[in-house]
Amino acid sequence: MVSRAEVDLPSLCPLSVQLDGRCSLDRLYFLVNFSKLINFYDENNHVRGSWYELLLKDPAISSAYISKTPYAEAVKEYINLSSKLDELIHSSLHKSSNEMEMNSKIIHVYTQLFFLIERVFLEIFEWYEIINSQLKVYSFRNYFLGAVSYTHLTLPTIYSV
Repeated sequence: MVSRAEVDLPSLCPLSVQLDGRCSLDRLYFLVNFSKLINFYDENNHVRGSWYELLLKDPAISSAYISKTPYAEAVKEYINLSSKLDELIHSSLHKSSNEMEMNSKIIHVYTQLFFLIERVFLEIFEWYEIINSQLKVYSFRNYFLGAVSYTHLTLPTIYSV
């Protein structure tokens, strides 16, 4: 007979098994993204929200979701666009090229850069709205709301939301 002390309890924990190589944070990130597809409907069958907003009201889920947000692609795109813009501006100053064509390329890169920054700010604003609606006070909430509020006070408003 096996005594309770002889049983290897950590191996019985479901979290110790990774069937598909994902950890708990990965599964929560997937769950939150999937929840965007599950809508709430009113009595007139109109969409009135999704499970996304509901799930992110939980501090543990919202913190896990934010921590797993793949920001590396946005950073890479920002660096590439910034480098391309530097090259175009440098070329326009030192080469006698078609000014209209060069200006058009510069405007195109500026536009891409603007939309990238807008996408990031809208995501941060969405997180802000969700975290701000949480009633529970915790360290990350205080830090995040303070950082966003400070940034809002120190940067000019591009447009009001």
